[in-house]
Amino acid sequence: MVHFNVRVKYMKKKKKKKINKTFLNLLIVFSFSIAVIFMYMTLMSYLDEVELKNESLQLQELYYDFTSEPINTVVESDNELPIESDLIERETPTPIISEQPTSTVNPIPTINPVVNDNFYDLLAINIDVVGWIKINGTTVDYPVLKGYSNDYYINHNIYGHETLSASIFMDYRNNIVNMNKNTIIYGHNMGNGYMFSNLDLYVGYSTRDDFSKEHSIITFNSLYKDMKFEIFSAYIEEVDGFQYLQTTFKNNNEFMEYINKASELSLIETDVLVKPDDYIITLSTCSHWYLDSRTVIHAKLITD
Repeated sequence: MVHFNVRVKYMKKKKKKKINKTFLNLLIVFSFSIAVIFMYMTLMSYLDEVELKNESLQLQELYYDFTSEPINTVVESDNELPIESDLIERETPTPIISEQPTSTVNPIPTINPVVNDNFYDLLAINIDVVGWIKINGTTVDYPVLKGYSNDYYINHNIYGHETLSASIFMDYRNNIVNMNKNTIIYGHNMGNGYMFSNLDLYVGYSTRDDFSKEHSIITFNSLYKDMKFEIFSAYIEEVDGFQYLQTTFKNNNEFMEYINKASELSLIETDVLVKPDDYIITLSTCSHWYLDSRTVIHAKLITD
């Protein structure tokens, strides 16, 4: 009987060791898998950052150092792309026509304004380019695109490739010929200083006061005119909070209610006064400060 009890205890102990060993092996496999996934994501993020940096430099060179020499590329689009003629003479690759569903949201105007020379080379790359945004002293210095919905350029770059950083893009409801009261521009918060990452500095507790004063002007040049906006509000808002993604307003009262709410939420203090007949621009990006929230910047048009 004693021998039997000893054997039972031995078997239980052996079984327990086997279970512990199996659990340990599973833990090792799980940890290894997590490490591999982390390394893969880190590598992909690094490669995307390198690609974005090179792409940004190339696009900036095209925009700021454009050539006035004519060269042969046809630019066609169902977007509002009013130009002096249907032929833009450029010696660049065939422009990308993004794979998006057709829409009648943006009618082609009957009178075609003149496209700024800086955009010819960019339009030859992608006909969905609608402008250029820049904030001096930051990394915000990119072309702005616009699709037939807000779903395309959230994961595609100017070349039509799927990337993590994607594009800076305008809300599909906005019109660059006859501007809406509120022009909305989106961009990813990459956390590496690129795209709209710098917007977090407008709302950071230790950075917002100085940063907002030193970088108060947003330059947004559309295809047809150069504009400057002065920031009057910066805040963090939950996704289901204040519905700031409004491009048009029924009347001046509704517009001013929007402005008052945006000013009330602001984490910065400014002397900028927005009036009923003003136009504004809104920059929106994911916030790294809180989950399911957005960093929002509002600015008033001061020159055009």
